[in-house]
Amino acid sequence: MLDVRMSFAEGWRRWIRACVCQSSMSVLVNGRPTKDFSVGKGLRQGDPMSMFVFLIVAEGLSGLMNKAVGSGSFHGYKVNNNLMFHTLQFADDTIIVGEGANPRRNATWLPIIDSMKKRLGV
Repeated sequence: MLDVRMSFAEGWRRWIRACVCQSSMSVLVNGRPTKDFSVGKGLRQGDPMSMFVFLIVAEGLSGLMNKAVGSGSFHGYKVNNNLMFHTLQFADDTIIVGEGANPRRNATWLPIIDSMKKRLGV
């Protein structure tokens, strides 16, 4: 489970967790509902909540990128003396821009990827 605090109150996080992880459903058979049954945890395809989960994960990735840039382990693209960027995010797209290919820089990605895997439970 993604460990998200980001200023959300504990009660709100419990409520969302219950909606996502503790779902039950029933179906109509000959016009009558069956007994409730548990469904697999996670969001179903097309669930309106999925865009919010994506935004939370994208925010986490952005934070990790800021941390990598702040520590000097990753260098973004320098437009001029006053402007540099490393991550472009719009809607459901993320583009990460940095220095040209350098084998030593590949080690920069491992901590970021490992951190995202750990937080996402992958």
